[in-house]
Amino acid sequence: MVIDLGDGLLVEDASGRQQRGNLVAGLPPSAVRGRGRDIECLQMRLSPVVAHAVLGASAELCGTVVALEDLWGRDAVRTQEQLRAAGSWDDRFAIVGVALARRLEAIPAES
Repeated sequence: MVIDLGDGLLVEDASGRQQRGNLVAGLPPSAVRGRGRDIECLQMRLSPVVAHAVLGASAELCGTVVALEDLWGRDAVRTQEQLRAAGSWDDRFAIVGVALARRLEAIPAES
């Protein structure tokens, strides 16, 4: 999972599909490449169990690059705005921790 803190990140999967901005890359069977100039981003590597829980997706992400907004909606944009406005990396890590916790709390409890 990558949140772009600037506007320069472009990620391409092995099939040539490109994605800009906030994104999620599933476990790729081949290379995923990022490129751009003056890139500043926050990258999180999530275990498959955690990824499924906080993203609401799992197998369908395998080998693909998907916009985080497609999974989180307006929450992705709001989180990016907060991260861009943060004064330090410690603040950014706290913001993303709250965002992930909020997603976990939103999961319905199993009966």
